[in-house]
Amino acid sequence: MFQRVTRIYPPYWFYSTIVLIIWFYNPEMVNSAQGNQVNLLASFLILPQDLLPLVMVGWTLVHEMYFYIVIAVFMPIIPEYRLPVLLVLWALIVIGRSSFLIINPDGYYHAAMRIIFHPLTFDFIGGIAISLFLNGSILNSDRLIFGIGITAFLFSLIWFNMHESTLKTEGWLRILLFGIPSLFVVYSAIKMEKTSGKSCFPKSIKKMGDASYSIYLSHVLVLTALGRIWTKIPTTGTITHIIILVMMVLTTIMVGLLSYRWIETPILNKMQTWRFNNANINGSLGLKTRKY
Repeated sequence: MFQRVTRIYPPYWFYSTIVLIIWFYNPEMVNSAQGNQVNLLASFLILPQDLLPLVMVGWTLVHEMYFYIVIAVFMPIIPEYRLPVLLVLWALIVIGRSSFLIINPDGYYHAAMRIIFHPLTFDFIGGIAISLFLNGSILNSDRLIFGIGITAFLFSLIWFNMHESTLKTEGWLRILLFGIPSLFVVYSAIKMEKTSGKSCFPKSIKKMGDASYSIYLSHVLVLTALGRIWTKIPTTGTITHIIILVMMVLTTIMVGLLSYRWIETPILNKMQTWRFNNANINGSLGLKTRKY
């Protein structure tokens, strides 16, 4: 839990503080879809709430922290060999209660309850399932599964653009169209690396993977800023728009890489150093420490 908390919160607090300053300066620029209302305590603590947090993508971090807490609670009391059974029961509970919430949409349900029984929980359950399958006996099908995952993801993207105007975050459609194909891709990519003993992706992609959390936290701010600049520049023609879009994507990646190098990494190093020093102090006092 120390590793997860120190991994998630400090970079998130950094960007939340930036948005907080913007909110104090011009509230209309933050959470405009919900009347510019903000729950500061829930935002900074990543707690379930009825509003979007200051950093709007933080709503998924609420699910992430919930998942970590559940796993931390079960690790000491559930034997590892019973993990598949736990996953199935967990999935059935989510399906059952989520179905009830869908059938009765007019009732008020506490934000914590909506998190606990949210379909997005399946993405995390699927992540555990990947680790179990990686230790299983599925062999020589990695590239096939990878191809199926990519194909399903592209098919979902095309279908979605043809039939849907918005993708509701609380619905099962998101999981079916993008969650399951993503699980196939992740599983097969890891399996190919384990089988071949080398990375399937170039170093540039791996660096973006390392910086993915910083990219995730900063991309909305970067795109919003660039979008405001874009609207003030008279542009015409498809080619011009494509060039600008490419520049926006590249800028987002570059800001994320810089954030990872100069903000996220120093914070993580400080936390690890503090933990190491604290462990040494506990050891000198005769206190037991555990290494994970």
